[in-house]
Amino acid sequence: MLADMWVGFVMRVTSLLPEILHTMQLRGWLIGPVSGGKRPRNLQIAKGTRLHNIRNISFGDDVFVSASCWILANCPVTIEDEVMFGPMCIVVAGDHTLENGSYRFGKAERAPITIGHGSWIGGHSVVTKGVILGRATCVAAGAVVGKSFPDGSIIGGVPAKLIRQVTL
Repeated sequence: MLADMWVGFVMRVTSLLPEILHTMQLRGWLIGPVSGGKRPRNLQIAKGTRLHNIRNISFGDDVFVSASCWILANCPVTIEDEVMFGPMCIVVAGDHTLENGSYRFGKAERAPITIGHGSWIGGHSVVTKGVILGRATCVAAGAVVGKSFPDGSIIGGVPAKLIRQVTL
């Protein structure tokens, strides 16, 4: 809980600074130590990003999180080295179930998420619980990813489907 309060404090205070590379690196430097993994090198976090349950988020090196992304880590979320997020992406490791005709009080389902080395998550994309994206996966803007894909996948759509496979 204190770690999440620290993240909120850092995001509020640094929002007063100009949105330049050094400000995004400062956010990453201040937030990195309270995340769930090792202290990442060159973590860049843009303005408006929301990181919930930071202790469950593990950032790799050289990760870029664009403006207004939202990561809800009710389960472990692993973001490997050199991953980029476009603006307004959502990564959520939990889901609701239907109970007595309502999703409001249905039992929560949770599963970890892994985003592989060198992947690019296009703007306005959603990655849901249990997804494992292989190395160098490219998610088209606006896609909703509800299943796993292997290395070198280019995916898009709602729900996301394989567009083509690239050789690594």
